[in-house]
Amino acid sequence: MNQRQPHFRDSLQLSNSVARDARWEALYRQAWPDVVGVEYITDVTIQRHGIDRLLYFVDRPSIAVEEKYDSQAVENFFLEYWSAVETNTPGWIRKPLRCDYFVYVCPNIYNAYILPWPELQAAWIAQADHWVKTYGPKHVRNPAYTTVGVAVPIEEVLIEVPGWRVFDWPEIEPEVKSVFSLGGREYSRY
Repeated sequence: MNQRQPHFRDSLQLSNSVARDARWEALYRQAWPDVVGVEYITDVTIQRHGIDRLLYFVDRPSIAVEEKYDSQAVENFFLEYWSAVETNTPGWIRKPLRCDYFVYVCPNIYNAYILPWPELQAAWIAQADHWVKTYGPKHVRNPAYTTVGVAVPIEEVLIEVPGWRVFDWPEIEPEVKSVFSLGGREYSRY
C-alpha cells in the first residue's frame, strides 16, 4: 500500500525544529544522570554517519545517538530499509551507522525508546524477512524518490533488542533557564 507523506522540505523543517527541543536533553539527563554535556550535531557529514547528538561524561567515553522523531507512530516502529529506491540508497536500519544508541520518540503516546544500535541492527538482520513478510512493505512517495520500510509493532521489536529502555516524552518542553556557550558548543541549563 502506498502512503502520501508530507513533502521532504516540510519534514526537514519539522525535524530541525524538533532537534532544538529541550526535551531531548531532559531525556538524556534522565537516562544518564551522570551526563555533563549534550551537543547537538549540525555537521551534515557527521549526521549522515548516524550521529545526531553526542553525550559527554566525566569518567567515561562519550555516547553517540541517532534520533528518530516519528509524529505518526502509535503502535509501530517504522524501520526504513530503502531511503530512496530509485537510487538504491539503503535506509537507516541497513546503514553502518556509528551511533551507540538509536532513540525513537513516539510523541503521540508520550514515549521515548532508547535502543542499543548494534542490537537493533542485529535484530533487523535476524528478523527482516519475517517482518517484511508478516507486516508488508510500506512505500512512502516523495516528489523525487520513494522510501520503503516496514511498520513493526513496538513490542515485537523490543523483544528482539536486549538492553532497550523507555522513558516518558513530556507533552510540554521543559523551561530552559539559560543557554551558554563553552568552547564553541552550546549548552542549556534547566
